[in-house]
Amino acid sequence: MASTFVMHFSNDFPGFLDAELKGIVDATGIDLSSSEIYSPDCPFRKYHNLTLDDVTTLCSRSISLRAVYEYWCESESLEDLLHQVSVHVQQEKESCTSYKICIEPFNRSYTNRTKERLLRIDALAEALNIDAPVKLSQPDAVYSMFEYFGPHGTQSTAEPLKFYFGKLVSESGRERSIRKFNIKTRKFIGNTSMDPTLSLLMANMAGVTRSSLVLDPFVGTGSLLLACAHYGAYTVGTDINKVLLHGRGRSSRAKKTWRGRDENVRANFIQYNMEDKYLDVLVADASKHNLWAMEGLFDAVVTDPPYGIREQTLKLEAPAPDSRKPYFMPPTSQYNLSDVFTDLLALCSRCLTLGGKLVFWLPIFRPDYHEENIPSHPCFKLVSNCEQILSTFIARRLITLQKVREPSSLKEDDWVGITNKDHYSESFRDRYFQISDQLNRVDLCEDSTGSTKPATGSTKPATGSTKPATGSTKPATGSTKPATGSTKPAAGSTKPATGSTKPATGSTKPATGSTKPATGSTKPATGSTKPATGVGSNLGNSVSSYSETTLNSSVT
Repeated sequence: MASTFVMHFSNDFPGFLDAELKGIVDATGIDLSSSEIYSPDCPFRKYHNLTLDDVTTLCSRSISLRAVYEYWCESESLEDLLHQVSVHVQQEKESCTSYKICIEPFNRSYTNRTKERLLRIDALAEALNIDAPVKLSQPDAVYSMFEYFGPHGTQSTAEPLKFYFGKLVSESGRERSIRKFNIKTRKFIGNTSMDPTLSLLMANMAGVTRSSLVLDPFVGTGSLLLACAHYGAYTVGTDINKVLLHGRGRSSRAKKTWRGRDENVRANFIQYNMEDKYLDVLVADASKHNLWAMEGLFDAVVTDPPYGIREQTLKLEAPAPDSRKPYFMPPTSQYNLSDVFTDLLALCSRCLTLGGKLVFWLPIFRPDYHEENIPSHPCFKLVSNCEQILSTFIARRLITLQKVREPSSLKEDDWVGITNKDHYSESFRDRYFQISDQLNRVDLCEDSTGSTKPATGSTKPATGSTKPATGSTKPATGSTKPATGSTKPAAGSTKPATGSTKPATGSTKPATGSTKPATGSTKPATGSTKPATGVGSNLGNSVSSYSETTLNSSVT
């Protein structure tokens, strides 16, 4: 029987929610069109005309979904909600052997408001009026009140803007799936292994099923293929990096120098008991489209092309005529990132089935980004475009395209993908570090402009300053006062301080044991690697936001 349910979604990647649900709908046929959404960023949504089988399927597939609840009531005031709860209990004659009450706020934390939270729970318990004991661990029934305090990242309102109340029907398998594919426990990983949450999201956006055949032309360590196999798809991958695919070279794990001989993509499938979903991975160049003789072979292409930051963008050069020998590997050359994406679309226009989906990441510079930067092809239509912000200026977009026509209906000149506005006139890597250098120079200029104050945490005086740095034991040049800790000579004496090998007070030389020059000297202190004024104190901060570590292990 169809019913109404309240769904509680995760806020990890809110911009990916609608795209994931659309992919699940395409794969399962569930109708989610009848819904009520209070606000686009609200993680609590009400859906009508769903069966328990639909709920079970959604909980087994969706990575954005946390739990599904039987809808009881909603309101914009707590008093009205409590009244509706008490009426519902009387009408439905609610009963259970044990129960628990949960409060689920959004954009508000009850960590420092324990008393307020307990008062709400007591009010709900009184409204429910259930003759059963409270049991916090594995209760017979769980009742939850959802509170929406406004959009994420804004100042929360004094009182919730919206309340929902319902009874738990099913929790999703989200946490189990993410924990299962945790990179820390995976056999074979690399510098660019995709985060398991994002991998599973991409598989859902591609709408893979148990009968799907999926290709990743930039397979790397196979994170995306593992996610597709998790939902039952059969997988194939290619990569130009022979060393990586054969499990050779340096390990990406801490405190381990080299990879083991058993570290490869297949080992990961064996680890997760999905070897039957592994067909093969090939050492191949994704730009060579004639590799696949059969057109319309794959149901989905899910991939993350290299951006040139952590992994190089390479393609094979044409081999010399006399170089066709066993084990010969032709030389490689740089692969412009724009060409990577246009070639990818051309490949997918041939090897994807009609209606098949292409899901890939597109790195961007946020100030320069425009929708015209998205590569296009006459055989594809845009399904979704989701942004993952990595820093102030750097982001990447998860693009989903669907094949709507065969290339045979086009002229041969139209088979190649195009970019209406090239986002990569320079290589992405060059622009990435160019921005870092520009920001570093800005910081240097800001710190050197008219400032005589030492950088925070520095013990060096500014150049030209007559004031010693904090903690220094040196007097200013020309001072007749000895350094602190020195035995003071008799007045007018020219004898150096007791135990000192230095000349009398009035000399421009520092006291024994000091590593500081006389004030006014431009020579840095002994052991110091930084000059005084002119060195940007914010250098590290500006670099850290644009260094390679900014793009985490999921960025290639």
